[in-house]
Amino acid sequence: MTFRAAALAVTTLLAYLTLPVYANDQNRPGRVWHQIAMPGFDIVYPEGLEAEARYVANRLGTYWPALTESMPVQRPPRRIPIVLSAATLTSNGFVRSDPIQSVFFNQPSPLGGLEWLDLLTVHEGRHLVQFAQPLDTTTGRVARVLAGENGTMAIVLLFYPNWLLEGDAVAEETRLTQGGRGRVASFDLWLRTHELSGQRYSYDRAMLGTGFEQYPRVSPYDFGYLMTSYLRREHGSLILDQALAGVAEPGAGFTFDGRIRALTGKNLSQAYHAAWDDLHQRWQATVDDLEITPVTPLWKPASDHWRSLYPVSIDEDWVLAVEMDVKTGSHLVILSQDETYRVATLPAAVAAGYTGTAKQKTVSYANDRFCWAEGREHPRFNREVTRDLYCFDIQNAERYRLTELGDVTSAGQAKTGHLLAHRFSMDRNSQLDLLSPEGQSLRQIPLPKRSLAFDMSANDEGDWVFALLTEAGTQLMHWSSHTGQLRTLAGPVQGETWRSPVQASDWVLYTSDRGGIDSLWALDPASGARYRISQRPFGNYFIVWDEEQQRLLSTDYQANGHALVEHPWQAAPGPQAHWVAEADFAPQEPYIAPLAQPVEPVQVNAGPAERFHYAPGDWLPNSWLLSADNQAATLNLYNTNLMNTLSTAISLGYNWEADTPTGSLTLDWRRYWPVVSFSVEQQPGTDLNRIDTETRLALSLPLQQTRGVARVGLEPSLGITHLSATAIDSNASAEASFIEAGLSGYWAHQAAPRDLQAPIAIAPAVQLDTQLDTGGFQLALSNTVHIPGLADNHHFSISGQWQRREPDFTGSSRIATSPVFESAPITRDMATSRANYQFSLGPVDAALGRWLYLRSLTLAFDARVQYRGEEQRSAYGVQLSAPSNVLRNSRLRLVPTASVYYRPEQGDWVPTLSLTLGG
Repeated sequence: MTFRAAALAVTTLLAYLTLPVYANDQNRPGRVWHQIAMPGFDIVYPEGLEAEARYVANRLGTYWPALTESMPVQRPPRRIPIVLSAATLTSNGFVRSDPIQSVFFNQPSPLGGLEWLDLLTVHEGRHLVQFAQPLDTTTGRVARVLAGENGTMAIVLLFYPNWLLEGDAVAEETRLTQGGRGRVASFDLWLRTHELSGQRYSYDRAMLGTGFEQYPRVSPYDFGYLMTSYLRREHGSLILDQALAGVAEPGAGFTFDGRIRALTGKNLSQAYHAAWDDLHQRWQATVDDLEITPVTPLWKPASDHWRSLYPVSIDEDWVLAVEMDVKTGSHLVILSQDETYRVATLPAAVAAGYTGTAKQKTVSYANDRFCWAEGREHPRFNREVTRDLYCFDIQNAERYRLTELGDVTSAGQAKTGHLLAHRFSMDRNSQLDLLSPEGQSLRQIPLPKRSLAFDMSANDEGDWVFALLTEAGTQLMHWSSHTGQLRTLAGPVQGETWRSPVQASDWVLYTSDRGGIDSLWALDPASGARYRISQRPFGNYFIVWDEEQQRLLSTDYQANGHALVEHPWQAAPGPQAHWVAEADFAPQEPYIAPLAQPVEPVQVNAGPAERFHYAPGDWLPNSWLLSADNQAATLNLYNTNLMNTLSTAISLGYNWEADTPTGSLTLDWRRYWPVVSFSVEQQPGTDLNRIDTETRLALSLPLQQTRGVARVGLEPSLGITHLSATAIDSNASAEASFIEAGLSGYWAHQAAPRDLQAPIAIAPAVQLDTQLDTGGFQLALSNTVHIPGLADNHHFSISGQWQRREPDFTGSSRIATSPVFESAPITRDMATSRANYQFSLGPVDAALGRWLYLRSLTLAFDARVQYRGEEQRSAYGVQLSAPSNVLRNSRLRLVPTASVYYRPEQGDWVPTLSLTLGG
């Protein structure tokens, strides 16, 4: 391989590894942006949010010194923009490069018990510290000189385990605040239960996963938090910084695994087992101290895979619930007489409230209908996300949109059909909205700014209770629809998670993880006394109370999922005999040692607000790459501006073998609805006797959106390409111009966790190419259809292409050459078809040294037919794929596929081998 080819491979790998920048990952074009400057950062925000921008500036000033204490930054990066994407009503945030930036989405979440911008400031701020670490090494500084931001990012993505990045950030949010996910018992629920149930996976499987774990998925957050906390507990707070100081550096260690081994005497696999031994003792001691409450099982998961039922309501002899099954996905169900009946598929994003750390009630029920809040992104500008209430009527089997408010985070439903919805505006104001059964607003109840209300529930008298997360912590609240009075029942608390309040007779029941495991508690609203009323080994969640039948239900977590149980209850005044007072329980300390004293708040003297302009960031390269060999030298410059409205790639070079300069320019401008792409490229031909120049201008309109349980997309496009070839010696030339018009789309049903692909999908496309100088044309049609196979997680795919090409059309064919057939002449009429049936054979969990980890095996039966005019060729084969990870890296996914085909027309067998990056 030449140096030039190697550089191309590295560039391709960097493009794959870097977080993707989608054409639709933007805010709407009419939004006006401003910015304020502070030391090291620029806070960029939409017009009207200056107060929130200054709040973030103060939080950065407060936490940044502490974030760099355990991971010092010797060479701070350039100024870093923090973008407040306030129109994105989604709970998320991220850091990415090209340019290096952090983006904060708007909707708060109760998952860490912290004000949302505080949690993002600490978590994403720690990522910024991590991403600066390569600059403290010689290799990182060289990579920065050679490739810009992509050079240092390559070190992060190739050498830093993903669990290190996410787990260390969770540890910091826990260490530096009074909240954080490390204090939430449901955060390590899956790993804790799996370990105490007598099962332990290998380090590779716990980190990378096979897709067949005893819990829905592996996560770098919980696994990484426990691993990094153990390393810091055992080897000091600077152990991670010391390890990263030698990563990718020649000498002892080189990899993160090698560095940990050099510093501690244990490799990561040994450290994992030592950590889990230590955690086992900690977790087991907590369980041993419990007085287990007997319960009545109503439903429990099967033993062969993870499945859960989360109760929503009781309606006579029905239990209405949300079901999550790793084989079949999420559904709304009815449990009646020990049988479950699925009534509708539930969007995975809604069900995630139940399965994730937040354990938030996202679905309510009354009068034969389920309702929930569902987000929907703008089809062109995907950072514009609104949220409204959607309902499913059981009797009519109808799903419909109930509200047009745009800022609903969640809602509860009373037996009358009235709803109490929490609304969180773009400027981060918070309120409750009482809605009629038809979704009309009846009354608004203001809440503290930046607060989040969740898990609303009502009794038969119209009294509501809910949890409220504010800057001070979590509170239990009561609101009367008759008097309009809003009052605090308990709290605020930090470091303890309160959820799922319901009113039961004279008590308010809720769940709390005080003591280290989520259990059922009762609050006396009159006295404020709190009691633990039921305790199970691993955790209870999602309380449901039926006043008429005096029934108390919740989930009871087990190794294979959440079972549904009924708890003992007696209607009697005062606490019952088996209840235990709150004073007998102390909050459990997190696994990472917190600061002895909270971080002192800092008021940053940020600069005045200024208008943000796109232009200064449009042309400053963020990454580059210089490559050279015995044929040519090339300098490549890359840039994407902060708002993702313009991407630029410039290549300048010289081919001394052909004695001619080379170069290219590619621009993608997407500030408004159409995406405008322009490119021009000049290179010598393959025979080095001519100069080929290609100029292209194209318009496209990429539209994509999640609608309920499906992802849909549509993209019309129109382009014109001009090709010219000039002989180097004679200056003779030839030219051709083409107009390309296309329309493509797709519809894909959401996949279950164990699905290999969307179970039902369709993706048609049409492309018309016209050659202007000859009038010739080429018409191509294609379609792909996925349907379920004969069993869960089996998939059947059918695809086909047809092309008609006029003789005077000289452009490229739209039908690619198949690896199964020899190349054949292009004819007027061409077609291909393919049928594929695939399913997984199960986990492999085999490591081939440090280079390759085989996760699972997939078997497929494949049939292909190719038509060229009157000629037909066919092939029938078997494919065996092994989804794998390279270099123990969760991001480096490789799928080697070995196939053998029988070709009846030739009467021979053809073996093939392919490697697919990703998957």
